[in-house]
Amino acid sequence: MRIHPFLLALALVPALTNEGQAQRPKVGREWHEDSHNGYRFRYPHEWRVTPVQESTKEFGVIARISGPILSTKLPGNKAGNVGLFLSIFAFKQKAAVTRKESEGTGGLRDLIDGAGASRQKVKDFLPRLYSGLRDLQMSEEEEGKTPKKIPWHRETYDAFTGDFDIRFDTFTFRLDDRDIVLTFGIPKQHFKKWERTMERCVNTFQIIPRTAEIKIEDHTDYASVLAAARDETRTVSGWEVIEVPSKRYIIKTSSKDKRFLKELVTRLEKSRDLFERDFPPSKAIAHISIVRVCKDRQEFSTYGEVPNGVVGFFSPTSTELVVVDYKEINRAITWSTVTHEAFHQYCHFLFDESEAHRWYDEGHGDYYGYFEFKGKKAIPGYRRGGRSRLEEIKPLVKAETFTPIAELLRMDHPSWQRIYTHYAQSWSVIYMLRRGMDGDVHRRYWKREYEMIIPNYVRTLHRGFLDAYEVIRLERIAEAKLENREPTEEELNINRFDLRQAQKEKIWDQALANSWGQIDLDQFQQDWVGFILKGVD
Repeated sequence: MRIHPFLLALALVPALTNEGQAQRPKVGREWHEDSHNGYRFRYPHEWRVTPVQESTKEFGVIARISGPILSTKLPGNKAGNVGLFLSIFAFKQKAAVTRKESEGTGGLRDLIDGAGASRQKVKDFLPRLYSGLRDLQMSEEEEGKTPKKIPWHRETYDAFTGDFDIRFDTFTFRLDDRDIVLTFGIPKQHFKKWERTMERCVNTFQIIPRTAEIKIEDHTDYASVLAAARDETRTVSGWEVIEVPSKRYIIKTSSKDKRFLKELVTRLEKSRDLFERDFPPSKAIAHISIVRVCKDRQEFSTYGEVPNGVVGFFSPTSTELVVVDYKEINRAITWSTVTHEAFHQYCHFLFDESEAHRWYDEGHGDYYGYFEFKGKKAIPGYRRGGRSRLEEIKPLVKAETFTPIAELLRMDHPSWQRIYTHYAQSWSVIYMLRRGMDGDVHRRYWKREYEMIIPNYVRTLHRGFLDAYEVIRLERIAEAKLENREPTEEELNINRFDLRQAQKEKIWDQALANSWGQIDLDQFQQDWVGFILKGVD
């Protein structure tokens, strides 16, 4: 279970503008309507509805609506930009005996005799969802009703984030089998300015007929994935679904730039063709890949809950690729990110969710991210949008301050990640190997045995994970047999998250032994240095 950093959830992003700070808070005209949970209400003017990641839904969050970025006082007479937000929780409750059902409460229940004693409460989830909270205390509590006589229970909490005082204003509506909780997160400094607007939003709350949520029955069935995607976007205003001609992808996006989206589809399709050329699948990849495209950085930060340095990501748990349109900075960043992350997504399915070393994984991601597509040509490169991986690694090679190749190859993920220049160095290793495999590296820097490094590594890695999966699968079948039952489909669906770290390290060691273990690493490093300094045109 992933714990979301509080400050990231609040979008403490100094690069963003303080939009809306001077505006007078007011209720917007748009409705946030969620027929799956049976409610709707109007939210503050110009706030944005943002989709919710599956990992965040584990905390009961069913919707996120983000507000303006406001300058907020921080300790030491400093200021930071903090985004206001509204999180909506749905806590399922056990059915309770109701009374006064004829009074037109529209599905609301009147709990009696302490039936709500074991109810889930938002105060129990806030410290788990926002791990930076300190001293969470209730400051106010009251009961009330909307103008349509829908009762609510209000609880206001104060806390310290580690940087500023925050106030959570929560309004709980008790439906038949669940509680819907509107939770506003506002820096205490700005609370009074927004309090009346929040109350007016709550007063628009209405009960609506409920519809069943469409779930994906089969991730390889295009119609099923498409129906679920369209069903999701119905509850997130401003988002839509775009189909891709090859039906290998489905795009969810808030962008309205049709020209950009058309080019995005082209980039995805050509990237996938390139991957399939270099890594031919032994069988067709039937899984439909989801690509989520945010229209700007603020939306991406809110949805992904990621730090400033992250420009896109692929989630191996949800198998979703998430990118953002960087048109206001440099759209070349978007194109390289799309192909980089699409490579991770492709390999996830191609190699049965195997997990590789970072030099291989991120090195290939960057290698493909720097490709140019011109007509039917796919042209490898090292410069996009003012950034050049070659220019990043060359000074390190000249100064001999790079990480030794033998050390780079064996690094675990955290160690590799700690040094940013490992991206450029890993790119350079993959670039040399890939160009050499295509006959584009001068023989003074190339040895014939280098050609088999990547194929041997991939084959051993993939086989190692498949064998480990099979051992676990047989163990679970045996356990089920002892219990006189058939194993469930979930029990037999083994992936890399079922493996212990020691099992992964054993596979990685074998993959290195069967690939780089056949190579004189001192000689390779010498050839690599020469290639970087003199062999790249």
